[in-house]
Amino acid sequence: MSTDIKVDKKSVAELLSNGAKSKFIIPDYQRPYAWSKDEVEQLWEDITEYIDQESESTYFLGTVVYFLNDEGDEEIIDGQQRITTLFLLVRAMYTKLESMQQDQTVDNLKHKIEPLIWETNRLSGQPDKKKILIYSNVINDQGNREFAYILETGKIKAGAKSLYDQNYKTFQKLIDLYAEENPLRFEQLIVQLLDEIIVLPIEADSQDTALTIFNTLNDRGLALSDADIFKAKIYHHLKNTQEKNQFIESWQKLEQRCQESKISIQELFYYYMFYLRGKQGDKKVTTPGLRKYFAVNKFEKLFKKPLMKDLNDSLDLWSVINTRAKIDKDWGDNFEILKVLDVLSSFPNEFWKYPVNTYYLKYHRDTDFQELFVNFLNQLAAGLIGRFIVLPTVNAIKAGIVALNANIFLTNKPIYNPEVDEEVLADKAKNPHYRIVPSILKFLAYQDNRQKELLPEHWEIEHILPKKWQQNNLFGFDKQAVEPFLDHIGNKLPFEKSLNISAGNGYFKVKKEKYLESNIAITREFSTLQQQPEWTPDDIKNRDGQISQLFMNYLQHWIANTSGVQQISEEDKTRINAWKKLTPMEYENLSDSQKEKYKKYFKEGYFEESDPA
Repeated sequence: MSTDIKVDKKSVAELLSNGAKSKFIIPDYQRPYAWSKDEVEQLWEDITEYIDQESESTYFLGTVVYFLNDEGDEEIIDGQQRITTLFLLVRAMYTKLESMQQDQTVDNLKHKIEPLIWETNRLSGQPDKKKILIYSNVINDQGNREFAYILETGKIKAGAKSLYDQNYKTFQKLIDLYAEENPLRFEQLIVQLLDEIIVLPIEADSQDTALTIFNTLNDRGLALSDADIFKAKIYHHLKNTQEKNQFIESWQKLEQRCQESKISIQELFYYYMFYLRGKQGDKKVTTPGLRKYFAVNKFEKLFKKPLMKDLNDSLDLWSVINTRAKIDKDWGDNFEILKVLDVLSSFPNEFWKYPVNTYYLKYHRDTDFQELFVNFLNQLAAGLIGRFIVLPTVNAIKAGIVALNANIFLTNKPIYNPEVDEEVLADKAKNPHYRIVPSILKFLAYQDNRQKELLPEHWEIEHILPKKWQQNNLFGFDKQAVEPFLDHIGNKLPFEKSLNISAGNGYFKVKKEKYLESNIAITREFSTLQQQPEWTPDDIKNRDGQISQLFMNYLQHWIANTSGVQQISEEDKTRINAWKKLTPMEYENLSDSQKEKYKKYFKEGYFEESDPA
């Protein structure tokens, strides 16, 4: 579908005068006004310096990205901080003019400003100062009313402390000082500000286009996310003030938890999308855009009661994975779970996260969850690592992961057994793609219960025979003969970064002594077991084979010992999907045999507690 944008260079006066035709709206999903005194003073300094220098070049203030919404208003997507600040500046100038001796010049400047801030009578030209041309609908922006009050009256409410008030005060002080120091220039300053300072408005044909433009133009890390829009949709769907206030409080707590857990709400919604897709049995490999997915049927998925609870439950999982947080859940101390999550956290792409999140949300309240989760995670880790070793691409795992994500809703023992040629795996495991090495080393470190606690968060891949040679011929080996083995798995260990710096490229005897200081059991044991004076290419090849066989055993064990329940027929799947939508009254109208089947499916986990019946 083609998109349409209009770009037009305009002066400040031309930009603000648009408000007479279509008011400026700061939409509810935007973030609150955030410009500080420093930014206001910098803007003033830039403008006055440009005007005082009488430069022939154009002063470009920036872009404003907007689209005309259904009410015909200009909904500001980018530039809200800038345009809000311009309104405060122009209002402060108007207030200054009101305090000055009234003459023809002052009257003319006031008339020039009035239609930029207020609706004016088309016949008399008189402004209605109760009807301002910009409104902020930003959720939970406590200063909104104060902003409108400033524009209407030119005054600040007693005790007001919002950024609108602070910045308006700052402009008043700066304008007073400029007028005092440059009495003959002040009036000219107003004219030049309105007519010579340039803004670049970009009108998009839709909200989607405007957001795309905004996110392309901005690299400040503050791009509007789909989650910002979801928040606004949920807020306006709620019926009363109490519900809205409770939601905002809940959302703020969720944002705070996300920040502490090193995850964005955007990511949380993305994982939740896969949970809902799995619930719907969706096995399509193509992934829809997040906003497009939730926008179906007027965003109805956002209004389901479990949403906030599910997001918070999901966050329990990610706070443990991302920050190793201690949570008040039984599984939070289960080392068998924690160590496999640690292995998966180093997997080269994000696809492992979708089924893990889905499985957790689906079954974490079950009494046998911990045992089932350990089995699920081990099978997933074995299959993913094995598959990636053989075919190190996203496409090699995508279809299997999406299918697994849906199958989780059919059984608490879903099978993940990706196609892996064992001969190819055994060979490639000796010199795997560098991106999978961290996961393999973690897997090795946790084998045989040798590691009693999670690996240190900051460790590096240690090359036992160093990659940086200290001389052309090291320990009697020819460099060119040895180099092909340096990146083999048999030449690698996990090792703390702080220790690795000092161990560096030292000789093997020195390195072994340093390995003994490691908190990683496999690294300490390696030092103890290796009695030979030097580490040779033959040693690397021998260890290659041992590690390859160990991983093969791991993969075969978890694939062989994890079996799913009997798969249901297509007829039963159709019946279950239809029954998920039953109301309590419709359930009562089922026959006794149908009710028995319904109860059986419910016990086997095919229904959610939130399903109507």
